[in-house]
Amino acid sequence: MVMMENKGYDDVLRNSSTRPQDQAPYIKSLVSQGVSFTNSYGVTHPSLPNYYALLSASDIVKTSDWPAPESVDTDNLPNQLTTHGYSFADYADQGRPTQWLRYKNIPGTPDNLNPMDKRLADFPSTPAGFDKLPTVSFVVGNGDQSMHDGTIAQGDAWVKAKFDSYITWAKTHNSLFVLTWDEDDFTPVNRIPTIVVGPMARAGEDDQKINHYNVLRTILDMYGLQHINHTADADVSTITGPWDLSKTERLQGMAGRCLENHETNPAVGGALGLWHCEAAANQQWIRHADGTIRQSGKCLAATPDEKATELADCDGTPAQNWQPKDDGSLLNPVSGRCLTVPGADIAIATPAELRDCDATINQKWEVPSYNAHHSLTVDTPLVKPGTTATVTTTYTNDTSPEALSDASIKLTAPEGWTAEATSPTGFTTVNPGQSVKTTWAVTAPADAKPGAYALSARATYKNAKSSDEGTGSADVPYASLSSAFNNVGISDDQNASTGAFDVSGHSYSAQALAAQHLSPGATVTAEGATFTWPNVPAGVADNVVSTGQHVEFSGKGSKLTFLGSAVYGPLTGTGTVTYTDGTTQAFSVEFGDWTLNGGGRSVLPTNSVVAKMPYRNRASGPENVNTYVFSTSVPIDPSKTVGMVQLPKPSTGYLHLFGMATSV
Repeated sequence: MVMMENKGYDDVLRNSSTRPQDQAPYIKSLVSQGVSFTNSYGVTHPSLPNYYALLSASDIVKTSDWPAPESVDTDNLPNQLTTHGYSFADYADQGRPTQWLRYKNIPGTPDNLNPMDKRLADFPSTPAGFDKLPTVSFVVGNGDQSMHDGTIAQGDAWVKAKFDSYITWAKTHNSLFVLTWDEDDFTPVNRIPTIVVGPMARAGEDDQKINHYNVLRTILDMYGLQHINHTADADVSTITGPWDLSKTERLQGMAGRCLENHETNPAVGGALGLWHCEAAANQQWIRHADGTIRQSGKCLAATPDEKATELADCDGTPAQNWQPKDDGSLLNPVSGRCLTVPGADIAIATPAELRDCDATINQKWEVPSYNAHHSLTVDTPLVKPGTTATVTTTYTNDTSPEALSDASIKLTAPEGWTAEATSPTGFTTVNPGQSVKTTWAVTAPADAKPGAYALSARATYKNAKSSDEGTGSADVPYASLSSAFNNVGISDDQNASTGAFDVSGHSYSAQALAAQHLSPGATVTAEGATFTWPNVPAGVADNVVSTGQHVEFSGKGSKLTFLGSAVYGPLTGTGTVTYTDGTTQAFSVEFGDWTLNGGGRSVLPTNSVVAKMPYRNRASGPENVNTYVFSTSVPIDPSKTVGMVQLPKPSTGYLHLFGMATSV
């Protein structure tokens, strides 16, 4: 769980600002990977009580004043985890709210720090480190990283740098990433973003009304823990809607009870047995196509004496292979025996053993379906307003050992668009490894604005417990580079706060640019190409933050030249030229930092200096640092005419463009 601070739902996910400091591209990308709760709220104001709400469901802290440790002696998530054989740690460098939660069975140090408190740098960055994480980790960045003091863009960059590799790992290790905020910026509504990503979370939006109490209750339920404090309130429910239970399912036996690892140490005899079925992680099993049945990265295995069962490191041996039989039993082929709950006693904690297969009731199991992967992709076409483009969906039975029967594909276009199938959408059989394609005629409305529009595909098949989903986008291009301008990079010296070329609010000076002959509408020549400097007054959008937008363009020559610079450069971005004959050509451009990193770097060999100014603007007054506009060129095919350019997209930082032209 990662707690951010003091930003509302609309601030992060729905803001219309074009300023770089207000952008959160990575966090927005998590919305398409996981579940975004559109009706999520902080419990109260100010900040600190929300930490206690999330970690203890307690309202005993009312203000932002740090409480005396003895005043917050209440049950909490760390205590519940550690007293039931699980583990917890919090990672932070300042304001560790968890250090004030008194863990009832783990004494703190004299300065009230608990052994579970760690520094932010201790959070791992590799799969080997992720494997060693505690059951639940709670992470809080510093003021800039958490968005409390820093910008949205700073927080977004920190989330990406700190957690992207963990999120990738979590998707294949039955783990969950939770990103939430303590409160919004002190409005009465207090609506906040909450996003969860993991293999069990269906991608999309969920409108269940939740707050920190609901999140905590759901985590407690994941591990079969007691509902504490406000999580036991009648109006606080578990979050149930977004979970894809086809990914992890219970292994249900007789009397409606489920196979559970109910001991802290899986090696303890009798650790695997029947228990009341509940939404606990230790009752969730994944059946893989290789015949293994797994939980938390370990495999259900026959013990060496072939009499009992255990959870063991997955090693590919026959002892870890299980075959469902037609009579409902689960055979371990190496022993020739079946998973059994012996005798008439079906009380909770009845151990699971291996016995000779006899098809009796105590060998009947509802076995999870294969954790097979079926991929559904949607290609990403360009479509101009009022025109139709061909879209192809591809559905692949990637890893299932079984054929899919009666598969059906559906494509949903945005409001005002149409999507009509031009080839079959139904398939009688999709064999293992086979792909099936459907083509669609997708039409954009005549008034479609430039940008990317989501296309959502869904596939179902016979006896499916959930649908397979895929997303793509139809891109409506901009009519010109100037129509794509989305950043105010130039300000008047008398009104410097109107510009924000970087996330700190610095901008080019209109007066300093004019002194270098870069006034609105001026003709600029660079590297043999002729440009018109943005013909707009200071304080309005005058450049594009280049992130891969498609722009209509007509030109011919041997070079395509750009005017621009980078923030946090030097930066490299990749783009694509599309010629009028339909062929494409990829290219790569590099721009130096607009101040050469405060004078610490030299002009790049691939850049030419178009203008050099002695200062730049900021709200508090001019900053005396050399500030540049550069040009750079990429080769293109002189025998062809350019019809479209996909602007270069850097992997990090901000690449700004003022102009684009061809030259011989």
